[in-house]
Amino acid sequence: MLQKNSFWQTLDSLNGREYIDYAAKGLLAYKGVAAYVLKGSISELADCSVQYIAKHCIVGEPVIAGINVHRDAGTNKNDTSSGNCNKDFTEKIDLLCNEDSDINEGKVTFDVIFKVRFPSTKGTKTVIINLEAQNRFNPGYPLVTRGIYYDARMISAQYEKEFSGSDYHKIKKVYSIWICTNPDRKHVDTISRIDLSHTKVFGNPDIRRSHYDKMEVTVIGLHRNGKKKSGNPLIDMLSVLFDRKMNKDIKRSILEKEYGIRMTRKYNEVIDKMCNISEYWIEPYYKAQKIEENAKKKIANAEKMIADAEKIIADADKKFADADKMIADAERKSADADKMIADAEKIIADADKKSTDFEAEKAKLISLLKARGMSEEEINTALAEPSVV
Repeated sequence: MLQKNSFWQTLDSLNGREYIDYAAKGLLAYKGVAAYVLKGSISELADCSVQYIAKHCIVGEPVIAGINVHRDAGTNKNDTSSGNCNKDFTEKIDLLCNEDSDINEGKVTFDVIFKVRFPSTKGTKTVIINLEAQNRFNPGYPLVTRGIYYDARMISAQYEKEFSGSDYHKIKKVYSIWICTNPDRKHVDTISRIDLSHTKVFGNPDIRRSHYDKMEVTVIGLHRNGKKKSGNPLIDMLSVLFDRKMNKDIKRSILEKEYGIRMTRKYNEVIDKMCNISEYWIEPYYKAQKIEENAKKKIANAEKMIADAEKIIADADKKFADADKMIADAERKSADADKMIADAEKIIADADKKSTDFEAEKAKLISLLKARGMSEEEINTALAEPSVV
């Protein structure tokens, strides 16, 4: 009988979308489901039966939600007094916790995390598995990159637990497996695996794969119709499990008859409620969500258009200001030119007046000289040489 630990107590208190999200973690933590995921994701377990993996490889029960661990130096791995560390030990795998918290690096919460042991060429190999349920393949960041980050945190979280000091050879390999229930078209019916590789840049170095093969990220893109067959048993099983529209009885029948997964009473209750919520609540929710997303896109486009228009207006205002300055400069230069013309006209007028006065004085002088009896020739000579006059 499944105990009423903190996860199930929290699940019982939720409804609607929150229940769907939280229940997905519980379904992935079910050994029958987890074993199927391991068989289809981890190459070392590909030849093992789902029943063998569930019974002999998964250590304890997968941990789901709400357990805190500090990996700072000196932390006691048996200390359950820190944070919200769960005391339901029957839910744990060797006290493995699903929250990794560090004063310098912050907190990461894993959906489901557990240990797996299986035979290897050197005896028994132990690895750490993280299962994550994700609705979208591109939730605003690369899902694969987040998986790499989770792998890194699972490795660093092993300090003072799996290894200490410089015993790096004791680091356990980690796997972060992401199940995308509603992927975009490019990632429907796909499984991608990302791991570390060794490239010989120069010479022929002898580096064992076991020394660097310490992390993997697997991303599984489901299809949206559980009745469809992709040809991959893992994708088909998970697509049935997370199909929001499939009748609960049909879902249970397919899981049991085709995949050998028989749910306990508690998990059957989860599937029942998930199906009921999907039927009466999820579809309107997603329609509303799509409308909201489209509205956000339209608002974003409108804001961009407004910003572009404001930029155009600002550029136009600047050009108008520059034009006003140019006009003011031209008007100032025109005023300066008008003043220069007026000054020139005054100078010309003064020159004309002086010329007129000079001619008048010259005429008077000629009359005076004629009165004195000077001849025309003598007058012209006198005018040519003023000193004579």
